[in-house]
Amino acid sequence: MATPITLTRKANTPTELTVDLPLSKSECNRVLIIKALANLTIEHSDISSANDSIVLHHALQHPENEIDCEDAGTVMRFLTAYFAIKKDTTTILKGTERMHQRPIKPLVDALLDLGAEIEYLDKEGFPPLKITGKKLKNNKLRIDASISSQFISALMLIGPMLPNGLEITFESTPISFPYIELTAAIMCNFGASIQVKNTSISITNSRYTASNYKPEADWSAASYWYELATFFPETTFQLNGLRIPSNQGDAVLPELFKPLGISTVINETGISICKNSSTQLIANEIDCTNFPDLAQTLACTYAGLNANIALTGLKTLALKETNRIEAIQHELHKIGIDIETNGNSWSISSSISQLAAIEFNTYKDHRMAMSLAPLAAYINQVTIEDSSVVNKSYPDFWNQISQLFDIQQLINC
Repeated sequence: MATPITLTRKANTPTELTVDLPLSKSECNRVLIIKALANLTIEHSDISSANDSIVLHHALQHPENEIDCEDAGTVMRFLTAYFAIKKDTTTILKGTERMHQRPIKPLVDALLDLGAEIEYLDKEGFPPLKITGKKLKNNKLRIDASISSQFISALMLIGPMLPNGLEITFESTPISFPYIELTAAIMCNFGASIQVKNTSISITNSRYTASNYKPEADWSAASYWYELATFFPETTFQLNGLRIPSNQGDAVLPELFKPLGISTVINETGISICKNSSTQLIANEIDCTNFPDLAQTLACTYAGLNANIALTGLKTLALKETNRIEAIQHELHKIGIDIETNGNSWSISSSISQLAAIEFNTYKDHRMAMSLAPLAAYINQVTIEDSSVVNKSYPDFWNQISQLFDIQQLINC
Protein backbone atom coordinates (compact mmCIF):
# COMPACT_ATOMS: atom_id res chain seq x y z
CA MET A 1 0.00 0.00 0.00
CA ALA A 2 1.28 3.47 -0.90
CA THR A 3 2.50 5.66 1.95
CA PRO A 4 1.96 9.35 1.06
CA ILE A 5 3.79 12.14 2.87
CA THR A 6 3.81 15.94 2.70
CA LEU A 7 6.90 18.13 2.83
CA THR A 8 6.99 21.78 3.89
CA ARG A 9 10.18 23.82 3.98
CA LYS A 10 11.27 24.70 7.51
CA ALA A 11 11.41 28.36 8.41
CA ASN A 12 14.92 27.93 9.80
CA THR A 13 17.36 25.52 8.20
CA PRO A 14 20.79 24.52 9.56
CA THR A 15 23.98 26.17 8.38
CA GLU A 16 25.70 22.78 8.46
CA LEU A 17 24.20 19.34 7.87
CA THR A 18 26.00 15.99 8.05
CA VAL A 19 24.71 13.05 6.03
CA ASP A 20 25.78 9.42 6.32
CA LEU A 21 25.06 8.14 2.84
CA PRO A 22 24.08 4.51 2.20
CA LEU A 23 26.65 2.17 0.72
CA SER A 24 26.58 1.89 -3.05
CA LYS A 25 24.23 -0.95 -3.98
CA SER A 26 26.06 -1.18 -7.30
CA GLU A 27 29.32 -1.96 -5.54
CA CYS A 28 27.78 -4.14 -2.84
CA ASN A 29 25.87 -6.30 -5.30
CA ARG A 30 29.01 -7.00 -7.30
CA VAL A 31 30.92 -7.90 -4.15
CA LEU A 32 28.10 -10.20 -3.00
CA ILE A 33 28.14 -12.16 -6.28
CA ILE A 34 31.93 -12.45 -6.27
CA LYS A 35 32.04 -13.69 -2.67
CA ALA A 36 29.26 -16.19 -3.33
CA LEU A 37 31.10 -17.55 -6.38
CA ALA A 38 34.33 -17.85 -4.39
CA ASN A 39 32.73 -19.14 -1.16
CA LEU A 40 34.19 -16.16 0.70
CA THR A 41 32.72 -14.87 3.95
CA ILE A 42 30.21 -12.06 3.45
CA GLU A 43 30.74 -9.20 5.89
CA HIS A 44 28.18 -6.70 7.17
CA SER A 45 30.07 -4.00 5.26
CA ASP A 46 29.35 -5.85 2.00
CA ILE A 47 25.60 -5.29 2.30
CA SER A 48 23.98 -1.97 1.51
CA SER A 49 20.87 -0.92 3.42
CA ALA A 50 19.19 -0.71 0.01
CA ASN A 51 16.46 -3.31 -0.45
CA ASP A 52 18.10 -4.46 -3.71
CA SER A 53 21.17 -5.60 -1.79
CA ILE A 54 19.12 -7.21 0.95
CA VAL A 55 17.14 -9.21 -1.63
CA LEU A 56 20.34 -10.33 -3.36
CA HIS A 57 22.06 -11.28 -0.11
CA HIS A 58 19.08 -13.38 0.97
CA ALA A 59 18.91 -15.14 -2.40
CA LEU A 60 22.60 -16.04 -2.23
CA GLN A 61 22.60 -17.09 1.42
CA HIS A 62 19.29 -18.98 1.28
CA PRO A 63 18.89 -20.20 -2.31
CA GLU A 64 15.47 -21.65 -3.03
CA ASN A 65 13.94 -23.33 -6.06
CA GLU A 66 11.96 -20.14 -6.72
CA ILE A 67 13.42 -16.70 -6.02
CA ASP A 68 11.52 -13.40 -6.07
CA CYS A 69 13.85 -10.66 -7.32
CA GLU A 70 11.08 -8.12 -6.66
CA ASP A 71 11.77 -4.90 -8.63
CA ALA A 72 15.57 -5.24 -8.60
CA GLY A 73 16.93 -5.32 -12.14
CA THR A 74 20.50 -5.90 -10.99
CA VAL A 75 19.41 -8.86 -8.87
CA MET A 76 17.47 -10.46 -11.75
CA ARG A 77 20.35 -10.08 -14.19
CA PHE A 78 23.21 -11.01 -11.88
CA LEU A 79 21.38 -14.09 -10.59
CA THR A 80 20.52 -15.22 -14.12
CA ALA A 81 24.23 -15.57 -14.88
CA TYR A 82 25.07 -16.84 -11.39
CA PHE A 83 22.58 -19.73 -11.42
CA ALA A 84 23.44 -20.61 -15.03
CA ILE A 85 26.80 -21.98 -13.77
CA LYS A 86 25.53 -23.54 -10.53
CA LYS A 87 25.67 -27.18 -11.55
CA ASP A 88 22.88 -29.56 -10.54
CA THR A 89 20.49 -26.78 -9.51
CA THR A 90 17.21 -25.68 -11.03
CA THR A 91 16.05 -22.18 -10.16
CA ILE A 92 13.06 -20.05 -11.16
CA LEU A 93 13.65 -16.30 -11.11
CA LYS A 94 10.62 -14.05 -11.00
CA GLY A 95 9.83 -10.47 -9.98
CA THR A 96 7.20 -7.75 -9.95
CA GLU A 97 4.85 -7.13 -12.86
CA ARG A 98 7.16 -4.36 -14.06
CA MET A 99 10.18 -6.68 -13.83
CA HIS A 100 8.39 -9.09 -16.17
CA GLN A 101 8.18 -6.22 -18.69
CA ARG A 102 11.90 -5.44 -18.63
CA PRO A 103 13.91 -7.17 -21.40
CA ILE A 104 16.49 -9.83 -20.59
CA LYS A 105 16.86 -11.52 -23.98
CA PRO A 106 20.40 -10.23 -24.81
CA LEU A 107 21.71 -11.72 -21.56
CA VAL A 108 19.84 -15.00 -21.96
CA ASP A 109 20.98 -15.32 -25.59
CA ALA A 110 24.58 -14.73 -24.53
CA LEU A 111 24.37 -17.39 -21.83
CA LEU A 112 22.75 -19.84 -24.26
CA ASP A 113 25.68 -19.25 -26.62
CA LEU A 114 27.97 -20.28 -23.78
CA GLY A 115 25.98 -23.49 -23.32
CA ALA A 116 23.52 -22.50 -20.59
CA GLU A 117 20.07 -24.04 -20.16
CA ILE A 118 17.45 -21.32 -19.65
CA GLU A 119 13.72 -21.31 -20.41
CA TYR A 120 11.21 -18.47 -20.57
CA LEU A 121 8.16 -19.28 -18.45
CA ASP A 122 5.90 -16.67 -20.03
CA LYS A 123 6.71 -14.13 -22.75
CA GLU A 124 9.89 -14.82 -24.70
CA GLY A 125 12.61 -12.30 -23.94
CA PHE A 126 11.32 -11.42 -20.48
CA PRO A 127 11.27 -12.92 -16.97
CA PRO A 128 10.26 -15.18 -15.29
CA LEU A 129 13.02 -17.64 -16.13
CA LYS A 130 13.75 -21.27 -15.38
CA ILE A 131 17.50 -21.88 -15.12
CA THR A 132 19.15 -25.29 -14.95
CA GLY A 133 22.74 -24.82 -13.82
CA LYS A 134 25.53 -26.59 -15.67
CA LYS A 135 29.18 -26.30 -16.67
CA LEU A 136 29.52 -23.79 -19.50
CA LYS A 137 32.23 -24.92 -21.90
CA ASN A 138 32.07 -22.20 -24.56
CA ASN A 139 33.97 -18.99 -23.95
CA LYS A 140 33.25 -16.60 -26.83
CA LEU A 141 30.14 -14.54 -27.42
CA ARG A 142 28.79 -11.42 -29.06
CA ILE A 143 26.17 -9.27 -27.34
CA ASP A 144 24.04 -6.20 -27.93
CA ALA A 145 25.43 -3.83 -25.30
CA SER A 146 23.06 -0.93 -26.02
CA ILE A 147 20.19 -1.96 -23.70
CA SER A 148 21.81 -2.45 -20.29
CA SER A 149 25.36 -2.53 -18.95
CA GLN A 150 24.04 -4.94 -16.30
CA PHE A 151 23.93 -7.68 -18.95
CA ILE A 152 27.64 -7.19 -19.54
CA SER A 153 28.46 -7.02 -15.82
CA ALA A 154 26.49 -10.21 -15.11
CA LEU A 155 28.56 -12.07 -17.70
CA MET A 156 31.81 -10.52 -16.53
CA LEU A 157 31.29 -11.62 -12.95
CA ILE A 158 31.05 -15.31 -13.90
CA GLY A 159 33.87 -15.05 -16.47
CA PRO A 160 36.75 -16.19 -14.21
CA MET A 161 34.76 -19.29 -13.25
CA LEU A 162 34.40 -20.57 -16.82
CA PRO A 163 36.88 -23.32 -17.83
CA ASN A 164 38.33 -21.29 -20.69
CA GLY A 165 37.63 -17.82 -19.37
CA LEU A 166 35.42 -15.48 -21.36
CA GLU A 167 35.73 -13.24 -24.41
CA ILE A 168 32.92 -10.77 -25.01
CA THR A 169 32.58 -8.76 -28.21
CA PHE A 170 30.13 -5.83 -28.29
CA GLU A 171 27.82 -5.66 -31.29
CA SER A 172 26.92 -2.08 -30.40
CA THR A 173 28.27 0.78 -28.31
CA PRO A 174 27.91 -0.11 -24.62
CA ILE A 175 25.51 1.97 -22.55
CA SER A 176 26.60 3.20 -19.10
CA PHE A 177 30.20 2.15 -19.74
CA PRO A 178 31.43 3.36 -16.30
CA TYR A 179 29.41 0.54 -14.71
CA ILE A 180 31.34 -1.97 -16.82
CA GLU A 181 34.57 -0.35 -15.64
CA LEU A 182 33.27 -0.50 -12.04
CA THR A 183 32.66 -4.24 -12.40
CA ALA A 184 36.16 -4.76 -13.80
CA ALA A 185 37.78 -2.74 -11.01
CA ILE A 186 36.03 -4.74 -8.27
CA MET A 187 36.83 -8.04 -9.99
CA CYS A 188 40.50 -7.08 -10.14
CA ASN A 189 40.44 -6.34 -6.41
CA PHE A 190 39.41 -9.96 -5.90
CA GLY A 191 42.18 -11.35 -8.08
CA ALA A 192 40.54 -11.61 -11.50
CA SER A 193 42.57 -11.07 -14.67
CA ILE A 194 40.51 -8.92 -17.02
CA GLN A 195 41.13 -6.61 -19.96
CA VAL A 196 38.44 -4.11 -20.95
CA LYS A 197 38.44 -2.33 -24.31
CA ASN A 198 35.88 -0.15 -26.04
CA THR A 199 34.66 -3.02 -28.19
CA SER A 200 35.50 -6.14 -26.20
CA ILE A 201 36.36 -7.74 -22.85
CA SER A 202 38.76 -10.60 -22.20
CA ILE A 203 38.72 -12.54 -18.92
CA THR A 204 41.14 -15.28 -17.94
CA ASN A 205 40.07 -18.44 -16.10
CA SER A 206 41.12 -18.00 -12.48
CA ARG A 207 39.85 -18.10 -8.92
CA TYR A 208 38.58 -15.12 -7.01
CA THR A 209 40.66 -14.56 -3.86
CA ALA A 210 40.01 -12.81 -0.56
CA SER A 211 40.31 -9.02 -0.56
CA ASN A 212 39.98 -6.17 1.94
CA TYR A 213 37.89 -4.22 -0.59
CA LYS A 214 35.17 -2.16 1.09
CA PRO A 215 32.32 -0.58 -0.93
CA GLU A 216 32.09 3.18 -0.67
CA ALA A 217 29.00 5.31 -0.23
CA ASP A 218 26.58 5.77 -3.10
CA TRP A 219 27.25 8.65 -5.48
CA SER A 220 23.76 8.22 -6.96
CA ALA A 221 22.32 8.94 -3.50
CA ALA A 222 24.60 11.96 -3.25
CA SER A 223 22.90 13.50 -6.28
CA TYR A 224 19.83 14.48 -4.26
CA TRP A 225 22.04 16.37 -1.83
CA TYR A 226 23.71 18.20 -4.70
CA GLU A 227 20.22 19.19 -5.82
CA LEU A 228 19.35 20.32 -2.28
CA ALA A 229 22.62 22.24 -1.96
CA THR A 230 21.62 24.15 -5.08
CA PHE A 231 18.30 25.11 -3.46
CA PHE A 232 19.70 25.81 0.05
CA PRO A 233 22.63 28.24 -0.40
CA GLU A 234 22.76 28.91 3.35
CA THR A 235 23.66 25.30 4.18
CA THR A 236 26.93 23.38 3.88
CA PHE A 237 26.41 19.64 3.43
CA GLN A 238 28.92 17.08 4.69
CA LEU A 239 28.43 13.83 2.75
CA ASN A 240 30.21 10.98 4.51
CA GLY A 241 31.58 7.86 2.86
CA LEU A 242 32.35 9.18 -0.62
CA ARG A 243 35.76 8.94 -2.27
CA ILE A 244 37.46 11.01 -4.96
CA PRO A 245 38.57 9.53 -7.27
CA SER A 246 35.83 6.92 -7.38
CA ASN A 247 35.04 3.90 -9.54
CA GLN A 248 31.37 4.93 -9.67
CA GLY A 249 30.22 6.66 -12.85
CA ASP A 250 27.93 9.02 -10.92
CA ALA A 251 31.03 10.53 -9.28
CA VAL A 252 30.81 13.02 -12.16
CA LEU A 253 28.48 15.06 -9.90
CA PRO A 254 31.10 17.66 -8.85
CA GLU A 255 31.70 18.46 -12.51
CA LEU A 256 28.00 18.58 -13.39
CA PHE A 257 27.08 20.89 -10.51
CA LYS A 258 30.08 23.20 -10.64
CA PRO A 259 28.39 25.42 -13.28
CA LEU A 260 25.47 25.76 -10.86
CA GLY A 261 27.76 27.23 -8.24
CA ILE A 262 28.26 24.10 -6.14
CA SER A 263 31.78 23.62 -4.80
CA THR A 264 33.05 20.20 -3.72
CA VAL A 265 35.81 19.82 -1.13
CA ILE A 266 37.40 16.47 -0.23
CA ASN A 267 37.97 15.81 3.47
CA GLU A 268 38.80 12.93 5.81
CA THR A 269 35.28 11.48 6.03
CA GLY A 270 33.98 12.22 2.55
CA ILE A 271 33.18 15.49 0.82
CA SER A 272 31.71 18.86 1.74
CA ILE A 273 29.46 20.68 -0.73
CA CYS A 274 27.96 24.16 -0.69
CA LYS A 275 26.68 26.81 -3.05
CA ASN A 276 28.94 29.77 -3.68
CA SER A 277 28.24 33.06 -5.43
CA SER A 278 29.66 32.10 -8.82
CA THR A 279 26.56 30.45 -10.28
CA GLN A 280 27.06 30.48 -14.03
CA LEU A 281 24.40 28.17 -15.51
CA ILE A 282 26.64 27.74 -18.54
CA ALA A 283 25.52 24.19 -19.39
CA ASN A 284 22.95 24.06 -22.18
CA GLU A 285 23.28 20.35 -22.93
CA ILE A 286 24.35 17.36 -20.86
CA ASP A 287 24.87 13.88 -22.30
CA CYS A 288 23.64 11.37 -19.69
CA THR A 289 24.70 8.24 -21.59
CA ASN A 290 27.27 7.27 -18.94
CA PHE A 291 25.20 8.32 -15.92
CA PRO A 292 21.47 7.84 -16.72
CA ASP A 293 20.51 7.57 -13.03
CA LEU A 294 21.30 11.27 -12.66
CA ALA A 295 18.93 12.41 -15.40
CA GLN A 296 15.88 12.91 -13.15
CA THR A 297 17.93 14.79 -10.55
CA LEU A 298 19.35 17.10 -13.22
CA ALA A 299 15.91 17.72 -14.72
CA CYS A 300 14.43 18.66 -11.35
CA THR A 301 17.43 20.81 -10.41
CA TYR A 302 17.24 22.91 -13.57
CA ALA A 303 13.46 23.11 -13.20
CA GLY A 304 13.83 24.48 -9.67
CA LEU A 305 16.33 27.07 -10.89
CA ASN A 306 14.07 28.15 -13.77
CA ALA A 307 16.91 27.29 -16.13
CA ASN A 308 16.71 25.68 -19.55
CA ILE A 309 18.66 22.50 -20.30
CA ALA A 310 18.82 19.74 -22.88
CA LEU A 311 19.51 16.26 -21.51
CA THR A 312 20.49 13.59 -24.03
CA GLY A 313 21.51 9.92 -23.86
CA LEU A 314 18.28 8.86 -22.15
CA LYS A 315 17.57 5.70 -24.17
CA THR A 316 17.62 3.31 -21.20
CA LEU A 317 15.26 5.40 -19.04
CA ALA A 318 12.18 3.93 -20.70
CA LEU A 319 13.22 0.47 -19.45
CA LYS A 320 13.79 1.32 -15.79
CA GLU A 321 11.46 0.82 -12.80
CA THR A 322 9.02 2.92 -14.82
CA ASN A 323 9.26 4.73 -18.13
CA ARG A 324 11.19 7.59 -16.60
CA ILE A 325 11.10 9.65 -19.79
CA GLU A 326 7.32 9.86 -19.70
CA ALA A 327 7.06 10.00 -15.90
CA ILE A 328 9.32 13.02 -15.33
CA GLN A 329 7.73 14.82 -18.27
CA HIS A 330 4.26 14.32 -16.77
CA GLU A 331 5.20 15.29 -13.19
CA LEU A 332 7.16 18.43 -14.03
CA HIS A 333 4.36 19.57 -16.32
CA LYS A 334 2.23 19.85 -13.14
CA ILE A 335 4.39 22.77 -12.00
CA GLY A 336 4.59 24.49 -15.36
CA ILE A 337 7.76 22.92 -16.73
CA ASP A 338 7.60 22.21 -20.46
CA ILE A 339 9.61 19.17 -21.58
CA GLU A 340 9.91 18.15 -25.20
CA THR A 341 11.17 14.63 -25.81
CA ASN A 342 12.10 12.54 -28.81
CA GLY A 343 12.55 9.32 -26.83
CA ASN A 344 16.28 9.80 -26.25
CA SER A 345 16.46 13.37 -24.94
CA TRP A 346 14.68 16.04 -22.93
CA SER A 347 14.54 19.70 -23.87
CA ILE A 348 13.47 21.49 -20.70
CA SER A 349 12.03 25.00 -20.68
CA SER A 350 11.73 26.03 -17.07
CA SER A 351 9.28 28.49 -15.58
CA ILE A 352 8.17 26.97 -12.32
CA SER A 353 4.63 27.93 -11.31
CA GLN A 354 3.88 29.60 -8.01
CA LEU A 355 1.75 26.91 -6.41
CA ALA A 356 0.42 26.51 -2.89
CA ALA A 357 0.49 22.72 -3.06
CA ILE A 358 1.22 19.90 -5.47
CA GLU A 359 1.12 16.11 -5.41
CA PHE A 360 3.77 14.16 -7.26
CA ASN A 361 3.24 10.56 -8.32
CA THR A 362 6.15 8.17 -7.88
CA TYR A 363 5.33 5.36 -10.36
CA LYS A 364 6.84 2.78 -7.97
CA ASP A 365 10.21 4.39 -8.73
CA HIS A 366 12.61 5.42 -5.97
CA ARG A 367 14.41 8.01 -8.11
CA MET A 368 11.17 9.75 -9.02
CA ALA A 369 10.41 10.32 -5.33
CA MET A 370 13.88 11.49 -4.33
CA SER A 371 14.48 13.82 -7.29
CA LEU A 372 11.06 15.51 -7.00
CA ALA A 373 11.04 15.94 -3.19
CA PRO A 374 13.62 18.79 -3.11
CA LEU A 375 11.24 20.96 -5.16
CA ALA A 376 9.44 21.51 -1.86
CA ALA A 377 12.05 24.23 -1.40
CA TYR A 378 10.01 26.31 -3.89
CA ILE A 379 6.46 25.01 -3.52
CA ASN A 380 4.63 25.65 -0.24
CA GLN A 381 3.59 22.04 0.18
CA VAL A 382 4.63 18.95 -1.76
CA THR A 383 2.95 15.59 -1.37
CA ILE A 384 4.85 12.48 -2.43
CA GLU A 385 2.33 9.80 -3.39
CA ASP A 386 4.36 6.85 -2.08
CA SER A 387 7.29 7.50 0.22
CA SER A 388 8.11 3.81 0.68
CA VAL A 389 9.66 3.49 -2.79
CA VAL A 390 12.95 4.95 -1.49
CA ASN A 391 13.61 1.69 0.38
CA LYS A 392 14.90 0.26 -2.88
CA SER A 393 18.11 2.30 -2.62
CA TYR A 394 18.01 4.82 0.25
CA PRO A 395 15.80 3.80 3.22
CA ASP A 396 16.94 6.68 5.46
CA PHE A 397 16.25 9.42 2.90
CA TRP A 398 13.15 10.93 4.51
CA ASN A 399 14.64 10.89 7.98
CA GLN A 400 17.72 12.71 6.74
CA ILE A 401 15.98 15.44 4.74
CA SER A 402 13.64 16.09 7.68
CA GLN A 403 16.36 18.47 8.85
CA LEU A 404 15.31 20.73 5.96
CA PHE A 405 11.59 19.97 5.69
CA ASP A 406 8.73 19.30 8.05
CA ILE A 407 7.44 15.89 6.97
CA GLN A 408 4.00 14.56 7.76
CA GLN A 409 2.79 11.07 6.92
CA LEU A 410 -0.75 11.06 5.57
CA ILE A 411 -3.41 8.49 6.36
CA ASN A 412 -4.07 6.47 3.24
CA CYS A 413 -7.80 5.86 3.17
